[in-house]
Amino acid sequence: GYTKLFSFVHGQAVDASGSTALHCAATDGKAEIIEALLKAGADPRAKDIEKMTPLHFACTDGNLEAVKLLFEHADKTQEIYDMLEDRNKEGETALHAAVEGGYLDIVKMCLEKGGKVRSRRANLAHPLHIAAINGYVEIAKLLVDARAKIEARNANHETPLHKAAAFNKFRMVEFLLEK
Repeated sequence: GYTKLFSFVHGQAVDASGSTALHCAATDGKAEIIEALLKAGADPRAKDIEKMTPLHFACTDGNLEAVKLLFEHADKTQEIYDMLEDRNKEGETALHAAVEGGYLDIVKMCLEKGGKVRSRRANLAHPLHIAAINGYVEIAKLLVDARAKIEARNANHETPLHKAAAFNKFRMVEFLLEK
């Protein structure tokens, strides 16, 4: 009926994974497509079956332009805090996704918009644990400057230093020991 037609016209139709057109555009779509979908009423906080939002997709895939557009939209609608707090099935926020991908500019943008540096995933890992595992020293510096806890422990009681050592990330070990 009408609701189904309204949903389709306003960009809310979903595929088998629960993704909307905005999810798809946030991955690697052009700015004009994202802008058109948002203008047409697409929900920037829609969740797929993994509870991923378009912002999660953009942060995971390093689509800086999509992140900017989603944040601009959220600023206008007063949803920025909620958008940054949305979590997928693993308990990850957009900040976790950006750190995992190693996207320094997106991490910086998430932090500037109020992303919580001490936010924990389902396994209690902080963004700093993720940076340590991957050896992303520049991202770790940003996180520490934003008051990340170096002694934070995950579900296995491991600190970021434990993770850096376990994954042979020498520069990260050096960085964490200096702090």
